[in-house]
Amino acid sequence: MIAGCQTEYCIDTAVRMATVNGFDVTLVGDAHGTADTPVLSAEQIVKHHNQTLNGYDNDDHFSLVRNSDEALFQPIHERYR
Repeated sequence: MIAGCQTEYCIDTAVRMATVNGFDVTLVGDAHGTADTPVLSAEQIVKHHNQTLNGYDNDDHFSLVRNSDEALFQPIHERYR
């Protein structure tokens, strides 16, 4: 389960590297954030990464984006295999 700051750096890298290293990932879609840039608002960056990283995979392992109001500690990755 991944949440935190700096969506376009730390969060993006953590999700991608976790799948490469053999983990299924749940990105908490409403529990990561960033700051506005000259090009995109923070909200746009978060939305883009939530869309891009949902279903991101490396053969056997992949990421899902779920929000904090879901039962996050009940994994659902097996439903999609």
